[in-house]
Amino acid sequence: MNQKVSDLTGAKSAFEKAVEFNSALAGPHFQLSLVCEELGEIDYALSEAKKAVTAAADNKCFSDRLEKLLKRVAAN
Repeated sequence: MNQKVSDLTGAKSAFEKAVEFNSALAGPHFQLSLVCEELGEIDYALSEAKKAVTAAADNKCFSDRLEKLLKRVAAN
C-alpha cells in the first residue's frame, strides 16, 4: 500500500471515530466525505456530504460539496 492510501485510510478511520463519538457535528462528516472521495468511495462520500449539510444547512461550503458530488454521480 502506498503512503497516500495509507494516510487516507488512517484519516478515514479517525473521522469515522469522530462521527461515532458525535454524529451531530458537521465537520467530521464533511472531512470524511473528502477522504472517501479521494479513496474512490463515491457513494460513501455522497452519504457523508448529505449528513454534513443536514447538520449545518447554512454552510455554503458543505452544500457546494454536496452539489459537486451529486453532479459527479449523475455524470456516471
